[in-house]
Amino acid sequence: MNSTNNPTSSTANSRSRRSLIALLILVFVLTFLLGTQGFNTYLFKERRLIAAGNEVAVAIKQYKDSSPGASRDYPTALADVMRDPRMLVDTGYLNALPVDPVTEKMEWGRG
Repeated sequence: MNSTNNPTSSTANSRSRRSLIALLILVFVLTFLLGTQGFNTYLFKERRLIAAGNEVAVAIKQYKDSSPGASRDYPTALADVMRDPRMLVDTGYLNALPVDPVTEKMEWGRG
């Protein structure tokens, strides 16, 4: 007997196709959602990194602008921004180095 003339075989093939299509749609949607979540996490970390970089840049500018005398020197190390060795009084322009949100470490510039 030919299976193409059998109505049960046709119904089974139809169900099989619908199940396959539903599975493919599910995989596509899950892939899209997981990819979007990863991208959003990356954007969030990137925004935090930019904010932390801006905070350090402002502190470096304050250090440079408060240089005694006519010379406007940049700090030789980021630790100098937290405690200015040129000043007699305890002067710091940054309380602590921010954590790098991408690497989640205190080490900046060592990627």
